[in-house]
Amino acid sequence: MKGLSRQIGITVLLLAMVGVTLWVWQQREPPEAAKSLSPLSPADIPSDLGLEIAGVNGLIIRSNGKKQWELTAKKIAVSKDKTLIEVDDLQKAAYFRAGKEVLNLSASRLRFNSQSRNLEIIGNVRLNTIHGLILTTSRVLWDSGKRRITCPKAVEARVKRLFFKTVFVSFEPDTARLTCPREVRMTFGMGGFMRANRLSANLTTEIVDLTGSVFCKARIGKLKMPFSL
Repeated sequence: MKGLSRQIGITVLLLAMVGVTLWVWQQREPPEAAKSLSPLSPADIPSDLGLEIAGVNGLIIRSNGKKQWELTAKKIAVSKDKTLIEVDDLQKAAYFRAGKEVLNLSASRLRFNSQSRNLEIIGNVRLNTIHGLILTTSRVLWDSGKRRITCPKAVEARVKRLFFKTVFVSFEPDTARLTCPREVRMTFGMGGFMRANRLSANLTTEIVDLTGSVFCKARIGKLKMPFSL
């Protein structure tokens, strides 16, 4: 009787082992699926693949140990060699001088080169300064060496009651100097406008200089409004 029970137990064990083996075999991926999931070859892997982070608040870029820029964005990617940072949906890029924010930008994208320390801000760029300058354009460049912002595309801007349009603007936030080296058209008051080949302005002193083929047209009388910054 004991021998029969032992034989039955061995038989049950063998059947269980066969069942487990068949189950494992069935769980294996077919050759087609295994082939489709084959790992990338080194040539297929992007050389600049690095780190990607969602929801970045307070990313600081320093110059000589001092905070120069502070970024807030929905997504940031860092290249593998850490020389390039790309930001998507830039909610705010604040520029600091002596520890105080003097201007900020928002845009679709931002690129930062850690070697040159330069910035490129692209797409629906909006710039605001503490002097009341509001500027919109499609592309802004920051030259870290010259500490200068340039807008090489069409620009629309406003400073208090002065509105102007041009195709190139240069701005130095440390000195509050604004330069439009190409033709600029300004509107002011009720229908008044001015056109000149060049404009330069000091936003701190609120003094504007116009040079080259200056033309002015303004309404006079009761509707006249002061032309000033």
